[in-house]
Amino acid sequence: KVHTTPPTPGSPATYVLTFSRPPVSCPMVPAGRLLLLAGVALAHWKPSQRHIVANQTDASVALKGDENVRTGIFVFAAPFSGSTAMLQLLMSAGVQTQCRNLKWECEEFRAYDDPHMPVMKKLEVVAGNWDLGMGKDHALLFHKVGIPNAWTLGAEDSSFKHILEKRPLPEAFTKHGINEIDAHVILLWQPHCLHNYLSSHGARPDKEYIEFHQTFLNAERVLRERGMDVTVVNFGDLIFKPDHVNQQLAHIPNLPKLDFDFVPTLGKDIFVENEFKAQGSIADYAIHVKQHEAAKHYNAELGTCLDAMTNPVQKLESELARMSS
Repeated sequence: KVHTTPPTPGSPATYVLTFSRPPVSCPMVPAGRLLLLAGVALAHWKPSQRHIVANQTDASVALKGDENVRTGIFVFAAPFSGSTAMLQLLMSAGVQTQCRNLKWECEEFRAYDDPHMPVMKKLEVVAGNWDLGMGKDHALLFHKVGIPNAWTLGAEDSSFKHILEKRPLPEAFTKHGINEIDAHVILLWQPHCLHNYLSSHGARPDKEYIEFHQTFLNAERVLRERGMDVTVVNFGDLIFKPDHVNQQLAHIPNLPKLDFDFVPTLGKDIFVENEFKAQGSIADYAIHVKQHEAAKHYNAELGTCLDAMTNPVQKLESELARMSS
């Protein structure tokens, strides 16, 4: 609704946009621009926000409103498909990871005594590896690798499902005033030609790529239907189009610009027990890949391999590339 307050001596007329939250005032805005501003405001509106930031392109400085909400990031990726590179990039932006668990590649599930332990216990385990007293400006990385399958989306002992449905958090969170997680999902996929040439685990059979890619496409649809924020990221873009990846993820609150030249510090960002396999920065790795045989089989502009479109794997990857563009 738009209400007009008549001018008073020394003050212009004020137009007020009324939502279910406190209003936003705009002094002397022409009617046409007022409607445009209303559209911008609605586009940025979320139930948890108390302030609307117009023309805000960097969500890392956006006002989040409730102090008891933290940004939570869930990365889903097939095994050995670039999740460590994404972890390193998020680390460069100050995201709190699970590396303090002193487990291989900082993967959170490796710290669980029992993979089917109660979900509240799982959340207590991951909370114990963060400094939740650092303040809300640091996003939390809940999940680093794994396929977003039916178990992830539906099992009662899935921490992702628990967060997705905004169920109560354990005391490990609430004692720091954290009562809600604002979840953001990154679906990281890897074109088969890059995996086949770059992975130390060798090529996968086509049926595995088809299974992985179809699962990602289904998960993207289901999560969007549930109102989740989902970003599909092509591993190839981490190598060939880093600026594009930064643009893709800039909307996530409390996530500053990713630093592709960042190198983790041993004893601070990573630990010996993590057996962190990445050496150097992502930018350094990109130089290596661009000189590798893999680059000859990949179209960086389209984000797809150079196989014929009759290949069923390529058809799925073309759809994922479109979603990543």
